[in-house]
Amino acid sequence: MIEFDGEHWEAQGPGPLNDGSGNPPAGFGNAFDQGWIVRIDADEAGYQSSMGVPLFLHRLEKPQEPDICF
Repeated sequence: MIEFDGEHWEAQGPGPLNDGSGNPPAGFGNAFDQGWIVRIDADEAGYQSSMGVPLFLHRLEKPQEPDICF
């Protein structure tokens, strides 16, 4: 889940959103990535990582509960 413009968004990438060990995939900074978000319309936005990897964002009506790690 991503918070942007006071709303919560779900990311969908062209590939997996992690490397299988909980780290970002190739093309994204770890633990921070300074990319760009552009709102397309009320429910869609796009994100481009600092290395040029695109993600598609869909606005969530209600925030999801965060995953809990033990």
